[in-house]
Amino acid sequence: MGLPTITAVGDFDDDFYLIQTKDIPEHISSYPGAFSDFYGLPSCPISVYRTGDEWPVPKGPQAQCVPREARPICKHPIQDVWAALGTQVYQFLDSKKIFWSTIDLVRFA
Repeated sequence: MGLPTITAVGDFDDDFYLIQTKDIPEHISSYPGAFSDFYGLPSCPISVYRTGDEWPVPKGPQAQCVPREARPICKHPIQDVWAALGTQVYQFLDSKKIFWSTIDLVRFA
């Protein structure tokens, strides 16, 4: 799978982007933050799911993406169920034939 081509359409204040989906799997092409949620991480991962509110999208002629940073969960309530949840996550990904290499319990800021 090659990297997708993302092309801005419209003026700089318009938040509409055209994504050429020929190389993007269906489960990713429906999620608008797939290629921007982890901006700034060296491995350029693609986000397939997230919880919480979407991050604001910078607008205007000086708009720049905000680099993200992985941080530990620490005392988040998900720690208590992570072992069982982690198993369910990888089984689900496998059932959808989604190739993955790691499932990491982190938060992004």
